[in-house]
Amino acid sequence: MRNCRSAKGFTLIELLITLALLGILAFMAIPSVQLMIANQAVSNVSSDLMTDLLQARSIAMSRNKPVVVSSVDSDWTKGWTIYIDGDRDGTFTSGTDTLVITHAAVDANLSIDSGTVTQFVYEPSGFLSLVSNASLAITSTQTSRRRTVIVSKPGRPRICDPAAQSCAGS
Repeated sequence: MRNCRSAKGFTLIELLITLALLGILAFMAIPSVQLMIANQAVSNVSSDLMTDLLQARSIAMSRNKPVVVSSVDSDWTKGWTIYIDGDRDGTFTSGTDTLVITHAAVDANLSIDSGTVTQFVYEPSGFLSLVSNASLAITSTQTSRRRTVIVSKPGRPRICDPAAQSCAGS
């Protein structure tokens, strides 16, 4: 008599078919994942910028000194720095000014359109000097998502989604 045991496991053909189906599904999901990453990059940069502006305002009011948020080489995509402007000249001077934060350059696929605004100066009152309302539009070459950081004259930043609402008042 033959000993009939039930087969356990997968055959090689079953395993190859399963792997082929998983490969096809993964190939179809890659564009969606890339789009999600690009959308998240736009959101992250706008959140980082707004958080840094809020922190600069808070430091200016708590230390009773002007605080500057300045783009690197007049280009926000190259990053920005926050410093306490001890000599009140609007430029970072080693020895008299205190560096608070240096933010690295953003992803090469992102752009930040600020018009002519290259820095924000928070007075000890928390209000901005030198500019009235300003906006920084963050976009990506890989997605249609857009975020705008709007900073009002009283110095409060907010994030606006132009696709969902009007960003008037910038």
